[in-house]
Amino acid sequence: MDNISCIDEDITHEGLEKMLGDMCSTPLPTDKPLWRVVFLQNYKPRDSDVITSAFVWKYHHTIADGFTAMRHVVSHCTPVDETKTIEELFSTSRDVSARREKVSLTSIGKLISKFSNAVLKLVSLPKDPPNPCKPNYHLEKRSRRVCSFAGLGEEFSVKEIKKLARQASVGQSKKTTVNDILITAVFRTLAKYCEENPGKGGQTPEKLTAGMWVALNSGSPFEFAPTESKWGNEKLGVCYLNAPVKTIPAEEQLGAVHRGIRELIGSPEPYVANRVLSFFGALPHCIAKPWWDMTADKVTISLSNVPGPQAALRWPVNRHEDLKEQIPRTGIIRDLLFFVPPVLDVGIMLCIISYNGRVNVGMATAGDWINQADADRMIKDFFPQAMREIKQTMSSS
Repeated sequence: MDNISCIDEDITHEGLEKMLGDMCSTPLPTDKPLWRVVFLQNYKPRDSDVITSAFVWKYHHTIADGFTAMRHVVSHCTPVDETKTIEELFSTSRDVSARREKVSLTSIGKLISKFSNAVLKLVSLPKDPPNPCKPNYHLEKRSRRVCSFAGLGEEFSVKEIKKLARQASVGQSKKTTVNDILITAVFRTLAKYCEENPGKGGQTPEKLTAGMWVALNSGSPFEFAPTESKWGNEKLGVCYLNAPVKTIPAEEQLGAVHRGIRELIGSPEPYVANRVLSFFGALPHCIAKPWWDMTADKVTISLSNVPGPQAALRWPVNRHEDLKEQIPRTGIIRDLLFFVPPVLDVGIMLCIISYNGRVNVGMATAGDWINQADADRMIKDFFPQAMREIKQTMSSS
């Protein structure tokens, strides 16, 4: 199969990042399967001297979003702990039933008002102006993108971030979450980059808008039976979070992000966006594209926080016999990441995945606006620094 390849030359972390950037800049041919697998036999991670292997699985966005990609990859895995099943490794949101109850008790009038406001917001939300993180040009399909990724390590494992969230919740009426802390670190990273690049693209606004992608499934977004390999984006929604990017104390920024996310909980925004996306998808390209452009490029950054399985997985376990020569190894997965190429004038696509207690952050940028060196600084320096600032705030409060 020519869409599956095996590379046995040594490749470093930096080499893999360059390869990912090239793949994000090169559309998949439409006359071949809308996916591609590259197996790298000799990959040297950034934080280890041990040579390991890496799989890169590229999907066309019409058949897979990040949640679908995770679901598909995990459907090829089995837990290293054989007493567990895949389904048991994903935590189901405890807030779902409570949220559903609140929605069911809401009056019809309020519900209609919420939906109307969500539609109005989607259409009329002002567009972020060009700024250090948002280019002043539109990316084409083959425009240059760059990728950077890193793990947060033991210092900020899932366990440690949960501990920070508990500390931040002391004395507060509403509980701070792991998501609040990670999204705050994202905005502090943007703030640091804007501070170091004043005037690039114009004056940095007080706040920037992020498009936050969410799974619409009730509970865990990872449905394994009977739809474990289901493709598409029909369960994907998006909501808009507007938060400060000026340099402010970490506690103040965490509070702003926390309040913004709380306002979105229970909102119909993700569902409305999902229905609008479905509507655009049903229209002819010449009609849909202008409307799509009007709604899709309002944000500076598109971000996802995907909760992966919190236990080690072995992959692949159900390989087809024909693939064993092309993909000669199986093994325990150490890290999981995914990347989405920026489009239009969205400057950054940032994805966070937690897997087996580890948190990984990956970013794809408009490469002629935020180059490889800048992307590396944001992911490998600014983001950990932001997490430490949040931790310091919690320790001193």
